[in-house]
Amino acid sequence: MTTPKSPTTEPPGRKPGLAAPRVVRLLREEILATGENLFLGGEEDLLARYAISRPTLRQAARVLEHEQLLSVKRGIGGGYYTRRPTIASVGRSAVTYLRTRPTTVGDMLEAAHSAHVAMVQRAAMSENPEAEAVLRDYLKVDGGALSFGEFLHHERGLYSAICKLAGNPVLELFITILYQFGLEETRLKVFEAHAERMGQWFALRQKLVKAILAKEPEFAEIFSRRAHALINSWASADAAA
Repeated sequence: MTTPKSPTTEPPGRKPGLAAPRVVRLLREEILATGENLFLGGEEDLLARYAISRPTLRQAARVLEHEQLLSVKRGIGGGYYTRRPTIASVGRSAVTYLRTRPTTVGDMLEAAHSAHVAMVQRAAMSENPEAEAVLRDYLKVDGGALSFGEFLHHERGLYSAICKLAGNPVLELFITILYQFGLEETRLKVFEAHAERMGQWFALRQKLVKAILAKEPEFAEIFSRRAHALINSWASADAAA
């Protein structure tokens, strides 16, 4: 007896062009309902599970690989495995989108302001020992003695700790996108070659950190708004120069 081959065409009655999107949706939901790096099955398993052709499965898999939800491993021990996108990669895609639009530094600062205020307020009402330890270390740094690279390193650490403490993935993603756009893509120069600005900014940031650690959301908001006004004034001065 010969073993039946997997279908190479769509089952009778299925409308052309609808199968792959349907499989993408079904597979996406299956992946999201499971954990990371788990085995979904081999190709033959999925062909039988969804009653689809091999080309359709592979087309759907390519979409989900692009979304970073699926990993396809070939050879012995291969198959289809779940995965999860990283915030850095999602942020990079969003930054690329912004760069294809007439997005300005002013647009970024305006959008970042509201998100940052909400983030620091939430952080000041939350607890996370690991993130709070990072914030306490931030208070020990002499901001006036940092190189530009060291300054950016500490800023990234501060943003990461505040995001972790706030515990809001939506705000974290939004802040990450705007941070990457502002400091990495547009090469915002308000701090580079301006040691006095870095020192002033760091001192203000340390006041913000103290308010967060003291669980004072009102003061955290005040210092966030002051920082926004300060960086806006620098950006405006640089643009007019």
